[in-house]
Amino acid sequence: MAGLSYLDFDLLIQREGDSYRAKVLNSPGGQATVDFSLPFTGLEVENFLLRVGRSRRATRGNGSQEVDAATTFGERLFEAAFGGQVESCFRTSLHEASRDGKGLRIRLRLTEAPELADLPWEYLHNPAGRRFLSLSIETPLVRYLEFAELVRPLAVTPPLRVLVMISSPTDWAQLDVKREWANLKQALADVERNGLVRVERLPEATLLSLQRQLRRTEYHIFHFVGHGSFDPRTQDGTLILEDQLKRGVQVSGHYLGTILHDHRSLRLALLNACEGARTSRSDPFAGVANTLVQQGVPAVIAMQFEITDEAAITLAREFYSALADGYPVDSAVAEARKAIFAQGNHIEWGTPVLYMRSADGVLFNLAEAPAVQASPEPPGPPAQRPRAAAHPPRRKTATASTSPAATAKPQPPTASSLAVVPESATTTALNKPELILPIVTLVDSITGVPAFSPDLTMLAAGTGATDEKGSVQAAVGLWSITEGKRLGMLEVPGAVCSTSFSPDGKLLAAGGAIPYCVRLWGVADRKLLHTLVGHTSEVNCLTFSHDSSLLASGSDDKTIKMWTLPDGRLLRSLIGCTQWIKSVAFSPDGSLLASGPTTIIFGPELRLWKVLDGECIRSLSGYSDTVTALAFSPDGSLLAAGSTSSAPVRVWNVSDGNAKLALQGHTASVNCVAFSPDGELLASGAYDKTVRLWSLSEGKLLHTLGGHGGAVKCVAFSRDGALLASCDANGSVRRWRLTSSRASAQPA
Repeated sequence: MAGLSYLDFDLLIQREGDSYRAKVLNSPGGQATVDFSLPFTGLEVENFLLRVGRSRRATRGNGSQEVDAATTFGERLFEAAFGGQVESCFRTSLHEASRDGKGLRIRLRLTEAPELADLPWEYLHNPAGRRFLSLSIETPLVRYLEFAELVRPLAVTPPLRVLVMISSPTDWAQLDVKREWANLKQALADVERNGLVRVERLPEATLLSLQRQLRRTEYHIFHFVGHGSFDPRTQDGTLILEDQLKRGVQVSGHYLGTILHDHRSLRLALLNACEGARTSRSDPFAGVANTLVQQGVPAVIAMQFEITDEAAITLAREFYSALADGYPVDSAVAEARKAIFAQGNHIEWGTPVLYMRSADGVLFNLAEAPAVQASPEPPGPPAQRPRAAAHPPRRKTATASTSPAATAKPQPPTASSLAVVPESATTTALNKPELILPIVTLVDSITGVPAFSPDLTMLAAGTGATDEKGSVQAAVGLWSITEGKRLGMLEVPGAVCSTSFSPDGKLLAAGGAIPYCVRLWGVADRKLLHTLVGHTSEVNCLTFSHDSSLLASGSDDKTIKMWTLPDGRLLRSLIGCTQWIKSVAFSPDGSLLASGPTTIIFGPELRLWKVLDGECIRSLSGYSDTVTALAFSPDGSLLAAGSTSSAPVRVWNVSDGNAKLALQGHTASVNCVAFSPDGELLASGAYDKTVRLWSLSEGKLLHTLGGHGGAVKCVAFSRDGALLASCDANGSVRRWRLTSSRASAQPA
């Protein structure tokens, strides 16, 4: 799970007169807005804060009344800020992230409504999923502050160095300093013993002592334990440090940030102080945590209520352990929340608040794991420390052009004529590919599963179109790859989850979310032919039979529907699946249909169905994660599949259902697979931003084709096997010419 990376759901809250507007700026489901009023009175908010944030005691009550209060509060807040179009956009984004094997990071932007920052948004509760969003590593919630300066991960050779300040002035309520230090050392004993973290304590809790220590030694994390305060008169937050006489000194976030700012290796501050997360109702940067982020600290964790010793120990132990394992900071916080919850503490998991200016939460680049070789036999799990993948940077768009070499007719390859290159040496042993045609970037981003036309001249994908009012509407985009231009935008009422061309190139299908239907257009005139209605949830996947006479659609309603063409009549529904359907594929002769489920809980559900009568004739085992990609070999004898984990690409014999190959190499979710026309090669594309070419006769990796700036979403061979095309999530298309005279694949 440490390899989990995220798609972003950016939610901006703005003041609109006496009410508010929630605006989705960016998400896998597009953009959306909803106007809302706070669903609470001031007295109701105050009573709730008193209930969940009451004074620190040996144990904190977690009775059913408090849990019910948190659930009710979180649901009312969710239904207000995530209502209407925003809720639909959120649901689509969740499904899109799940399909892609990613989490969905909720980046909450409150700078235009700072009076709402005091609300405990960490208790947001989705009634549809019956869960708190921030209590899952798949939906972490961060208070996001965006600045122009880019935050890059810091290369660190463990251990991570943590500088601790424990402040207990004589004129403030006394802390048991020895116990606080012992608690922290106890919490971090395992990671210290393993050399992953080193904890050091300042001898004095003064600003001068902090400044001197930072000058002498490089630290990565500042950890404060002590009192905090928020002055409602000045609307400013402070930490209580000590002076030379050990009396209390109120130090604002601005003063502390001035000391921390110049220490460039410092990437995180954790403030174990009451009201460290409090902010001004008019100035979003007035609180200590906000101000530290403004001063350049990439991430700050602060407490919005006092926290008990037991919860603080668990928070430190689990958070630092996950961070040392390579988790993004928001994932690490989510792990710590779950650990607090698992101890029967059903309220305090919501006490930590994460403020972040890092776009992807990756604060440190730890040592990379060694590469894994391809193997025809299923290998054991690699011995490596898991690392979290950072989001890829945006690419600049390149325009398409042609050259005389581009028109030369290539010779189709065979597996035996391509050089076999070990994975570990692929990127260094091969010369840089000769760029015959520049990379074509067709659109900023795409949604759902894109599709190439059979002749590799066009790409179809879900995207957004701007109308006359400037609003972004969902659409299916159609582009010419050879000319690098858009051919048309086909309007749809909701987000696009999947697209597919018919093998004869005459039809284009798209499946969507809200309404849950399939739309069918003619490619030549781009006229809508049919709207196929029947599914009751998102349509995740589509496939045409090889003679273009049938279309199959798989959905989150756990059914597969087969439609006759060209009349668009429902032929039959395949039922009995216990999981959402994420991938479907017809055998070349049209007699079988394969379907892949989401995470397998109830046993093998990668199924083979008889098209003639809809009977399930076989279930294939091998995966315990969502099956995201399926493809039959040209002769129908083999079935290949990829999944959302970094499990190998698997190949089965269709005749008996026995596993044939486990092609290990990708380091992230596999999104797509395709056989070459001669059945000798298999191409796979994944979230590790690579395309890999495998020899099926030898069960070996031949080439790793890099260069994509985002997750590879689809791959396809040309009909003669001379070209291989791939498209990534950023709308960038690459084409490679495969020749028998060279040992490398060249972009075409």
